[in-house]
Amino acid sequence: MYWGGLGISLPSIAYSRASAMRKFLRNRGGCVVGVDRLGNNCAPRDKVLWLLRKYDRVGYIAGTNRSPQPRQVTIVTGLLPDEKGHLAGMASTVDAAQASLAPAGWGLSWIVIIDGRGALPQVELPKGTKLERMADHAGRTACLNRAASLCHPSWVMALYPGDTLVAGGLCDLLTEPVLRGVKWCGGKVVLVGNRGTETVSTVTPREWKRYELAENWTIPFAYHPATLIVRSQILLAAGGWPALTGSENLGLALNVSDLADGVVTAHTILRRQLPVVTARSQGRRAVNRQSAFATITAVLSARRSLEGMPGISPPKAARISPPNGALPA
Repeated sequence: MYWGGLGISLPSIAYSRASAMRKFLRNRGGCVVGVDRLGNNCAPRDKVLWLLRKYDRVGYIAGTNRSPQPRQVTIVTGLLPDEKGHLAGMASTVDAAQASLAPAGWGLSWIVIIDGRGALPQVELPKGTKLERMADHAGRTACLNRAASLCHPSWVMALYPGDTLVAGGLCDLLTEPVLRGVKWCGGKVVLVGNRGTETVSTVTPREWKRYELAENWTIPFAYHPATLIVRSQILLAAGGWPALTGSENLGLALNVSDLADGVVTAHTILRRQLPVVTARSQGRRAVNRQSAFATITAVLSARRSLEGMPGISPPKAARISPPNGALPA
């Protein structure tokens, strides 16, 4: 649909506001569908664009060729049956993030999917939270992907049980001008050890062009995969979180990097409590990680072969068990 004489396509206006905006502009002499293509009886282009920007509350700016830039972030969580006790604590961190983002003009919503049947827990949740259960046991990645399918166009970030959002860092990241030209971003995480020691993950802030990140796959990774924030359209186009034996965030991070440009920043946006590590759990995790890396490599290489590109290889250190805290999430 076209607004004659203005070069503005109707889909560039935020979804639910489209009809209201048409009526608003019609009442003020604005140009609507079906008017003279020469622009007769139309409001001046600059005036209409000013009105669109003023009344567009979710960040969709008409009259440009760029993708809509949502001023909304959706936190998605997949809970296993024995993790329901984390819900109250996670609600507190989401609520704090909502309060921090609101003054900057950003909205934050939370979608929680609990694995398996049963009654929903009776917990006070932040405003706008969507809480559902899966019809049967399907695993965490299935829960995350179900949550992703329920997202409106927005930035999406996964929040795991026991993790805490760093509200100030998240707000600083989302208001970065560099975010306007990319489809995914990553940052830093504070890793909290069993004795309360804290280690901040290291990153090298930079922009990554499409395909570059997978071609430069290293251990440690370019950023902590648990901090990945990605546009919902790209998340779904990548197939969501892959069903792996671990490292599903790493798999998603590499998949989306092969679909769009992104950026790594120095903002700390997450705190993560490290699990207690035993020789048995470390050995099992190393085996699971090696299996996951093999699957990720096969998927990326297959997609590239369809585009006439050479495949990739996992980092050499993938066969070595790195120290606690350096493991991809």
